[in-house]
Amino acid sequence: MKRLIDAVNCGRLSYIIAVDPVGSMPSHRRAVISIVVVLATEIPGVSAQVPKPGPIPAGSASIAGTVVDAQSSQPLGDVVVRLAEYRSLRFLEVKTNADGVFEFAGIADGEYSVRASNTTHVPLCYGATEAYLPRCTSVTVVLDQRRSGIDFRLSRGATIRGRVVDHEGRPSARASVRLAHRLSDVALVPGNMATTNQDGEFELTSLGAGEWVLAVDAVRPPDLPRLPTTYYPGVLRREDATELEITPGMVMNGVTIALPRVSASSITARVSSVTTPIDGVTATLLRVEPRMVRRITLSADGAGTVRGLPDGRYFIFARGHSGDEKLVAFDRVDVVDEERELSMSLQPAARITGRIVAQRGGLAPVDGVRVAAAWIDHGVHVDPLVPDQVEAGPDGYFSVDGLFGTRTIQLIGLAPEWQVQSVLQGRADITSTGVDMLAGTTVQLTVVVARR
Repeated sequence: MKRLIDAVNCGRLSYIIAVDPVGSMPSHRRAVISIVVVLATEIPGVSAQVPKPGPIPAGSASIAGTVVDAQSSQPLGDVVVRLAEYRSLRFLEVKTNADGVFEFAGIADGEYSVRASNTTHVPLCYGATEAYLPRCTSVTVVLDQRRSGIDFRLSRGATIRGRVVDHEGRPSARASVRLAHRLSDVALVPGNMATTNQDGEFELTSLGAGEWVLAVDAVRPPDLPRLPTTYYPGVLRREDATELEITPGMVMNGVTIALPRVSASSITARVSSVTTPIDGVTATLLRVEPRMVRRITLSADGAGTVRGLPDGRYFIFARGHSGDEKLVAFDRVDVVDEERELSMSLQPAARITGRIVAQRGGLAPVDGVRVAAAWIDHGVHVDPLVPDQVEAGPDGYFSVDGLFGTRTIQLIGLAPEWQVQSVLQGRADITSTGVDMLAGTTVQLTVVVARR
C-alpha cells in the first residue's frame, strides 16, 4: 500500500505525493515516488466531490501580509495573491500595493491556503520553501480574527529561450519542452512547460533556482511510435544530459536542442502456432532504454509491422491460448537502419511454483505480498514496470504461469523489517542469475526471507 505523505497545492492543481516504502520492495529497487494530479484547488486530502468554483463567503475575519523580493528585500507591487478555501474551489484574489502589502478583508472564518505570483518571480504558496515541491502551510482564522504576518519572499524567476531542431537543423514545431529534475523526469509545475512554434522556438519563464535538465517530447504521426524523450543538448539518456545551473533572475538565450535522427528501421513479427485453433493472440514490442512499449497490430494471418523505429535493441513477445493452455513466443532483435522480419512460433508457456519461507523457521509474513517473476536479459530487466505476478497464499505458496525467457523472483509488499535472503532452485541459489523458463515446463523454487 502507498503511504500518503502530503498534499501539494499549486494554483488550480493539487499534487498528492505518495511513497512506496523501501522495505516493501525488493532490496535491489529504490523507493518509487508517485505523483497523482488531482483536479481540484488546494486540498489537504483527496475528495471524491469537486464543488463548483465561487467566491469566498463574506464574514468578519481578515488575512494580511507583505510580499518582497527575496534578493533585495524590496517590496513588490502588483503581485497577485490568491486566497483559496480548503475542500472547495472557492477563491479570492487581490493585488499588493506599492508597499507590497495585501489584505483579504471581510472573509468568513475557515482554513485557507495563500499563494503569491507575478510575471517576473517564482510563484510560491505560504509556508513553502521550494516552488517545485511545496509543503504549504494552511492559514486558519476564526470569527472576528485579524490575521497578519502572512508574508512572502519571492525569488526572481529565470528565463530560458531556445529552439528545437531535427538532426538536420530544421525547426521542430509543436514539440513539448519542459524543465525536469536531474534525477527524476517530472516537471512539477505546469508553468515550466512550453510548446515550440513553427520556427521551433520556445520560452520558459519564472523558473526556480537549482540544477535542472531540459526535456523535449517531439510530435510524430499517430501511426509511428512516439519518439523517446530527448534531453539537452540532444541525448536520449537523462544521465547524459547537460545540467543547467539556474540562478535567480538569470536569462539564458540561444539554447538549441537537437532531436536524434529518426531511422527507417522496421520490425515485422509473424506469429504462428502448431496448435489450432488459437485465440486471443497479442504481440508487444519493448525497448528497455529509452523506454518504449508498443502493441503490434496483427493481421488475420498473424503478421504485424512497427515502422519508424530508432536504432537499438528490441524485445518482442506474443501470447495466446488454446482452450485452457497458455501459449507464448518471444525474441530479441537489434536494428540499425533496416527492415527485420521475425517468425515466432507460439509454444506452451512455462510455470513457476514455490513457497515463501522464513529463514529460521515458522511462517513468513506473506499477508498482502505479491510474487513477481521479472523478465531479464543478460541481467537487464526487460519489463520492470509490469512483471508477471500473483498474490502469495496464506501459507506462502504461489504459482505464476504464462512465463517465458529468464526470470528472477521479486517480492512486492514485503514488510519493511524483512528482506529476501535467497531464491533457491533445489540447492542452487538463483537469486541474481534467475532461471530459464523452457516451453511447457514447471520450475519449483523456494524464496527464503529473513529479518533485516
